[in-house]
Amino acid sequence: MSNPVPTHNKTLSSFPSTISLTQADKTPSQRCSSLRLFLDTMLIILGFSTIVTIFAAIFFLNGLNLLNTTTIILSSVLMLIGIIFISVGVLFFVNNIEDGLSGILRKHLKEKESEIAELKSQIETYQLNLEFSASESPSNIIEHSEPIETSSEAI
Repeated sequence: MSNPVPTHNKTLSSFPSTISLTQADKTPSQRCSSLRLFLDTMLIILGFSTIVTIFAAIFFLNGLNLLNTTTIILSSVLMLIGIIFISVGVLFFVNNIEDGLSGILRKHLKEKESEIAELKSQIETYQLNLEFSASESPSNIIEHSEPIETSSEAI
């Protein structure tokens, strides 16, 4: 059984003592995004089905001559609720898609920024090498006036 009191000594407890919110904790996971998309779609379908059923109910009530003021008011209120479901579902759906796209774009931006930083460091390294090689004096370079013979006849 582990120690229920969080401590700073790692030998007493296997659980970390502090909780840090990292960037991974702030961004929703793929499963959470899929669930949100599913729920938003269900909200839109609920709104459409509410409106369609109310139209069907009005049609049948009119055919049975049971359509009066209270049923018209109730059906119009239910239609408004259906429209609210549709609008809220579309709003959440669009926000979820936008968050997903911005997350993808943010990821690509971080990759490109890291590439740019790497290329800048390479350019700085090349510039330092060029400055260093230009600052060296030409007297350090050994010039040979005669070619060096490496054949066995010269020995």
